Amino acid sequence: FTLNYDVKFNADFQFVRGGKLLGLGPGKHITGGRPIIPEGWSARVTFTGDEGVKLYTYHQDMQGQYGDRGAIQQPFRFDRERYYAVSLHVRDNDPPDTPNGFSRLYVDGKLIEQHENLRLRGAGGDDTLINKFMFSSFHGGHRPHNAPRDASGNYTTVHATFDNISVYEGERIRRAPGH
Repeated sequence: FTLNYDVKFNADFQFVRGGKLLGLGPGKHITGGRPIIPEGWSARVTFTGDEGVKLYTYHQDMQGQYGDRGAIQQPFRFDRERYYAVSLHVRDNDPPDTPNGFSRLYVDGKLIEQHENLRLRGAGGDDTLINKFMFSSFHGGHRPHNAPRDASGNYTTVHATFDNISVYEGERIRRAPGH
């Protein structure tokens, strides 16, 4: 499946230490450092503290507690006040042990990062397939130093705008935002 959306980080947006954008997963998606289960995985896009973008994939063969990154194909940085077409193309693997899944991140039609030969799921069944659109966008994890602050050091609200959200079966990479 391919998740497409446009995103614009408004002028007030602070990337701080990074955070999560949108993604795809199964019925029992894994996020937040929770342990991997055979039925669980997730593939999301994240923004980085240096205004970049990366993949964030929870899969059966992860090396640590949190999601893995893929192989960067080309560096990328967001500009504020400009829409970007983001595409996340994910294929879940043939269960239980075939590492033929992948997650691929595109911005404005250009391949930015890819994570190949994945065992996203370690079990079969409809609940392990791509069937959940994950709309959960936030800064960092659960620590206060991830949050945006104003010039006085107080927490502040910043804005990103999402538009033209769609999920398609197969590969359908967007080349430009719909604006």
